[in-house]
Amino acid sequence: MSFEQPIIMTPNLLGPELQSLIRAKLIDKVQGMVTEKFGYVICVLRVEDIGSGKILDTTADVIFSVKYRAVVMKPFIGEVMDGFVIKLDKYGVHVSVGPIIVFISNQNFPFYEYDENNNHYYSKHDAAKIMLDSNVRFKITGITFEDNEFRLIGTMNEDYLGVLQ
Repeated sequence: MSFEQPIIMTPNLLGPELQSLIRAKLIDKVQGMVTEKFGYVICVLRVEDIGSGKILDTTADVIFSVKYRAVVMKPFIGEVMDGFVIKLDKYGVHVSVGPIIVFISNQNFPFYEYDENNNHYYSKHDAAKIMLDSNVRFKITGITFEDNEFRLIGTMNEDYLGVLQ
């Protein structure tokens, strides 16, 4: 996606390295940022334009309007994703997909039973197990955005979802 971001530079940085300093400050400011509308900014691909700066009257800082392209990740309901289990307990599993953590309740993978002694889920029908670091495929069923992060709920109770062998 294309974005535009104001970058403020102090007068002592206005020199021959200004362009690269603006790029570095932009990456520092926006990479990892999250908004409800666009999701997570995963990576700045390229800076397309650095506008001419405007001097701020009160501070003598210079503000530049920077246009750039970035890779973003925004989850949506019904999306099928792959991730790996980072936490599990008798209530379900927590799966990591990049910057996003998804909770999948054990109600949403009913053909598995929790083994408290070994801290994993095992299939009632075959030898499949869900353990820490297991790769799983799931479908997003719920999304909320609060405290500047997405909270997702998923299911593995459909065809072609579950542990990836």
